Amino acid sequence: MAANRPPALADKFLNWFCKEEFIEEIKGDLHEYYARICGDSKWKSTATYWFHVFHFFRPFALKKFTTQNIIYTTMVRSNLIIAFRNLSKYKFYSGLNIAGLALGMSCCLFILIWITDELSYDKFFTNYDRIYRVSSDLKFQDNKWDMAVAPAPMAEAFKSEFPEIVSAGRVRRTGSSVFRKGDRFLNQEYLMYVDHEILDIFSFEFIHGNKESSLLEPNSVIINETVAAKYFDQTNPVGRTLTDASGEQFRVDGVIKDLPSNTHFHPQVLISMLSDNNSKDGVWLSNNYHTYFLLDETNHPNALEDKFSSVYPKYFGPQLERFVGATWDQLMQSGSYVKYFLIGLDDIHLKSQQDNEIEANGDIEYVYLFTVIGIFILLIACINFMNLSTARAAIRGKEVGIRKVLGSFRYQLISQFLTESILFSFMAMVIAVGLTYLLLPMFEDLTGKEVGILSLFEQRLWFYLLITTFAIGLLAGIYPALILSGFKPVRVLKGQLKSGKSGIVVRSILVVFQFTMSVILIVGTAVVYNQLEFVQNKNLGFDKEGVLILNNTHTLGSQSITFKEQLLKNPAIENITITGFLPTNSWRSDSPLQPKEASNADEAVGCQIWSVDYDYVNTMRMEIVAGRDFSAQLVSDSSSVLINETAARRFGYADPVGRKLKSLGEFLFFGKNEVTIIGVVRDFHFDSMRDNIGPMVIS
Repeated sequence: MAANRPPALADKFLNWFCKEEFIEEIKGDLHEYYARICGDSKWKSTATYWFHVFHFFRPFALKKFTTQNIIYTTMVRSNLIIAFRNLSKYKFYSGLNIAGLALGMSCCLFILIWITDELSYDKFFTNYDRIYRVSSDLKFQDNKWDMAVAPAPMAEAFKSEFPEIVSAGRVRRTGSSVFRKGDRFLNQEYLMYVDHEILDIFSFEFIHGNKESSLLEPNSVIINETVAAKYFDQTNPVGRTLTDASGEQFRVDGVIKDLPSNTHFHPQVLISMLSDNNSKDGVWLSNNYHTYFLLDETNHPNALEDKFSSVYPKYFGPQLERFVGATWDQLMQSGSYVKYFLIGLDDIHLKSQQDNEIEANGDIEYVYLFTVIGIFILLIACINFMNLSTARAAIRGKEVGIRKVLGSFRYQLISQFLTESILFSFMAMVIAVGLTYLLLPMFEDLTGKEVGILSLFEQRLWFYLLITTFAIGLLAGIYPALILSGFKPVRVLKGQLKSGKSGIVVRSILVVFQFTMSVILIVGTAVVYNQLEFVQNKNLGFDKEGVLILNNTHTLGSQSITFKEQLLKNPAIENITITGFLPTNSWRSDSPLQPKEASNADEAVGCQIWSVDYDYVNTMRMEIVAGRDFSAQLVSDSSSVLINETAARRFGYADPVGRKLKSLGEFLFFGKNEVTIIGVVRDFHFDSMRDNIGPMVIS
């Protein structure tokens, strides 16, 4: 029971200000509420309890002033008057102290806003704590895949196998497309195929239409309000059609509100999964679909994960024998494995760094790093306040001496100095909030976030700001208050003011700590700057300067070649290539290949498979280190490939030119069983700089 006991100090504060006739009822309700919210996070429950205690600090609940309260109130008022007089008398010192605190607080406010936004991802969805995405951890011989996608048939199969799964649905990115609006063609991004069940899992807010009747037929779509305004102005588009550049029509079933920025995906056009023929293929050895589960109220993801392995042989085994020619037991004995695990919806943004993410995610390590940086900045500001306060000991010493001679107690002097410190802290916080408001647009440009000024006015944030400001005032003022209030009046008035060895040691420690933290932050900034310079200037293996990308040229169909020829007549254009594969965050495709002479599946290598035209290597200015590039004059090059240096090493080829590769089992290579290597391209980066360059085959 002690663990569920509310904070005693908060109860004492409530007893101090609240009228007797309200105490029993208010405390009873608060204690009942605390027992209900007190869970794993003790500090959150305590902070919430304090918030509600402060909430009752209102005129109707305040006790009438007694003689003791009047004396205390008079003392506080006197302390404030003296504090304002000192503020007016020592303008430069006070301004310097407040400015230092305000700057540190403003930096911490920006960090707090950023961290709050990072931790808030996807938590606006109803039942977010019961929504999980399936991720894959696969190993086949020396090839390993860590992906945010799963096989097409998994959603339906696992829902039937495991009663804990209330609903299961899939999402598949389709990139961008072009739609017509009258006689105009408009580019449209963030198109995704989704199952109808996704509408049960995610609480999209419908403006027009409803989830029950949406996405039940092929070529039906749901659009967000931005897309609705873009193509249909302000009219209700339900029942109307969107037409793409090829003439294919999509019926609008509903309009949903735009999702906020703090989510791991931002679909603008949701197309019925019934329109995606690949979603029906039933292949378990291919992973292309982001699969989400809504679990029941028991919500035990770890226990559910443990059950997954029991059905792997049932679903993967037959297809392994058919496609690869190996049984499930043989695969497991060779050291290969198949693992699928669940990641909570609210953990995807910060804790999932896998291949095939829908969008780029953040990193929980940055949250920890910036939290530490914020604490350091605040400590530096507080120590600076302490040092400036104790540096004026000689001036304040005479004041302390005279007040002690006139009968002031030490606790009264301490309360005076703490009142000044807390007053300075609140003034600094007001300035810090003003600075944050003024600089917020620059902050949003720098971080790419759309937090808005409303983030500063959230009720809980203001509560934490007030508590933090009060704590900073105490932290920054307690040491100067103890030092200054401890002066001996006789020695001070005789001009024999000395701090003593302990005071000098403490101040020296504070100064050293302050400078050490400052040096660490400066050096850290320099290291990050050098890393960014390195990344920006590193040779990526291709030339990105002067390369422009035109999206959606596939909508031109057979006319894309004519379009390319017309553009090449422009003397400012050197080369043009048409492809769906770029060494940036674009479309990806992988498949296992093995040397022609390979006798078993153990020699297969998982490769990136890119399809390009004859001008790709020249346009990207990549380097051929062995063999030759593709030639439009050689028809045989349609069955030829380039590989990168990593692929040559993985296949074990010292001289790969002229060697042949074959597909693994029934996994065809663009419809071919066998291809010939005609050249080797120097390794180039096509993923994050943190990742090693993987094997690649270019067709």
